[in-house]
Amino acid sequence: MSNLKVFRGPRTHALTRARARKRIVEALIAVTAMAVLTSCSGASDARSTGGPADTSTSADLAYVKQQLDNYTRVPQFEALGPAFDASGVAGQSMMNIPFSSSVSYNQTLNNAMESVAKKYGIDYTFFQSQGAQADFVAGINQAISKKVDAINLSTIDPRVLGPQLQAAQDAGITVSSSMEFGPTQMSLIPSTVPVVVPFEWETVARLMADWTIHDTSGKANVVAVVSSDQPSSQPMVDALKDEFKVRCGSSCELTIVDVPATQWATRIQSAVQSELVKDPSINYVIPIYDGMTQWVVPAIKAANRVGKVHVATENGQPFVLKMMQDEDIVRMDVGQGLEWTGWAVMDQIMRSMAGVPTLEKQSIPLRVFTRENVSEAGTPPAIEKGYGNSYIDGFTSLWTGK
Repeated sequence: MSNLKVFRGPRTHALTRARARKRIVEALIAVTAMAVLTSCSGASDARSTGGPADTSTSADLAYVKQQLDNYTRVPQFEALGPAFDASGVAGQSMMNIPFSSSVSYNQTLNNAMESVAKKYGIDYTFFQSQGAQADFVAGINQAISKKVDAINLSTIDPRVLGPQLQAAQDAGITVSSSMEFGPTQMSLIPSTVPVVVPFEWETVARLMADWTIHDTSGKANVVAVVSSDQPSSQPMVDALKDEFKVRCGSSCELTIVDVPATQWATRIQSAVQSELVKDPSINYVIPIYDGMTQWVVPAIKAANRVGKVHVATENGQPFVLKMMQDEDIVRMDVGQGLEWTGWAVMDQIMRSMAGVPTLEKQSIPLRVFTRENVSEAGTPPAIEKGYGNSYIDGFTSLWTGK
């Protein structure tokens, strides 16, 4: 297998979910507000080495290049389920409760969802939340009092809302969870949340690993910055480990640096800089959420490793794509088309409203941005550019029932 080292700093065990794409600057404001909901437990700054090294020394460069090629093009819509007549959802109501309504990620998703809801006659409410568990509780209680037909929890961990979700179920409200869990995590979702829109966290992680293998010609020495207090972190870590093991063997090395979400602003730069100073052979950093990049890039500069250490990340936030355009540190970012994603979330919710089976997987676009194609995201980059609009005709056709 690839050489694996793990570094874990002090952890904060959140009582509520602090994600909501805390990959961007705005989200961290909400995350910091959650500090009052957390309790700390110490963990030693220990590094442990994985099992015996794989005897393979040859990276599968042809495979990783093919995987990357599959995602560098503008994504095309693919129907992953049967058509259904969405006209029957008219007159129903729903409330969308985001982790934080002030975060651009959730705002963009919401705008797309609301446009679909209005088009199909759904009474739609966007609940204003600032990332505190009390906000989520208030939102669900308000939805129950309004007697809505559906509640969507956007980037919120439903496991911290057991009593409220039970009350919603007792009131006959169907609850959905979107963009929080991956396909391998379905067993974690409470039975009070029967509708799920998963995100391909594992695919994203494998693409980041594939890029570093490709860009280093199979000699990647990587520091991955993760947040194990976030549900999406573990499937990404598992996928990174597996992809490096299978596609690079002993030719690649992976070190995991674990920083809780509430400590990004205070710990990421120093933790990454320490690793770079400790091991001059490191040539890539993978911040698994691209909001982390704002502290990773300064760490690379402070360690005098510009030109020797690069970044691969995910989410496609405009400020990170702008970094890619401006200087050669960030070389790859797996973007997610948010307007398209909003339509995909509504497809799942409307299937439930219409009384037809929901889908195990939704058509959510991913695109690998590199310095070669990042201009297609706009100059300067815009959050909705670079993904095409094939989803509009695709979903519209599905919803006719023909």
